[in-house]
Amino acid sequence: MSHNVFEEQCFLCGSKATYVETNSQNCRYYRCESPACGDYEISRGAMERLKENGVWKADISSRACEARKQNKFIRVIIDSHSQQLTDSVISRD
Repeated sequence: MSHNVFEEQCFLCGSKATYVETNSQNCRYYRCESPACGDYEISRGAMERLKENGVWKADISSRACEARKQNKFIRVIIDSHSQQLTDSVISRD
């Protein structure tokens, strides 16, 4: 199964990035080119919640940068039970 790769600004930091749609197009997996950001997967619901929240976006961007250094990425979703924004660090291994 192939994924289309799209180019646009990083959702978190605004730098040049690419993304593919994952989870039946419910999520996007971003690869940000900025050394101050990183790779992350984010659900459409989480994007909607974070759209106007620069502080949270900057925090997640910083944590994505740290995760990249450890060959990991950040996953940001809305928890289906609590309806709260949650994130986790995922290993690429």
